[in-house]
Amino acid sequence: MKPAFRKLSLPVSNSFVLKTDDMPLKNPWHYHPELEIIYFHKGHGTRFIGDSVGRLIRGEIFIIGSSLPHTIQRELHYYNEHPGEKPEVIIVQFLPDFLGRDFFKKPEFHSIQRMIAHAKGGLRFSGVVGETIGMRLMQLHTFAPAFRILELISILFELSESEGDYLSSEGFVNVYGELHHTKLNKVYEYSVNHFMERISIEVVSDLANLTPAAFCRFFKARTGKTYLEYLTDLRISFVCRLLAEEKHNISEIAHQSGFQNLSLFNRHFKQAKGVTPSEYQQGLLHGNLTYN
Repeated sequence: MKPAFRKLSLPVSNSFVLKTDDMPLKNPWHYHPELEIIYFHKGHGTRFIGDSVGRLIRGEIFIIGSSLPHTIQRELHYYNEHPGEKPEVIIVQFLPDFLGRDFFKKPEFHSIQRMIAHAKGGLRFSGVVGETIGMRLMQLHTFAPAFRILELISILFELSESEGDYLSSEGFVNVYGELHHTKLNKVYEYSVNHFMERISIEVVSDLANLTPAAFCRFFKARTGKTYLEYLTDLRISFVCRLLAEEKHNISEIAHQSGFQNLSLFNRHFKQAKGVTPSEYQQGLLHGNLTYN
């Protein structure tokens, strides 16, 4: 099953979509030609953007490039325990040329054009920038239509002059534009949905209609990493989210993230982060590390 294509409907009187969303329970992995700005205002959930996965943190802003597969999902366990609460995100969606084909190619908008190019793999803004711009996004609906566009341009410019974090790996970015018509689309979809389980090379190679040996060569050639490296990165990102929540012990986290062997989990984590899971969690607790 490939990422679902979504055709977005523009309001009759507007050139871009502006809405408040509560992260519905069934929010499939999808893509669309529009760029998307997501401001996470409150709640508990997980974001999957390209091959990046992480806990949603209040005050974060994400810019998702055209046709980049993504989804944001509720933390089901939390909302089952708190049925009266709902997450809240502000979403802005617009085509790259919604103001004209060459509008952002003007010299004055060079930084915005550069940011749009970098957003092909997803960008994240947090801290003061995320909170400040987030409040402006929440007020965007109060502007008259013409001033709403001017405010959006101002927001894009300020974000483009700020320091953002790249999300997806270079290997994913190099191939994601072809996901909807290549063998990799089924592999990424399956991996995002099943990385917490045991996944065999035989299963994913069958999804790509290749022998295991041919699949391993194919995946490495297209993404720059082995499938095991990709799957481990996906799991480690999820581990970091669980460590930040401080709700589980290390062995539980290893199991929930798809690692069947605790010693192997510790070794992979230290290779990826330079510290042990316990040291990482303590660093978060004492402010020596920041979760990402």
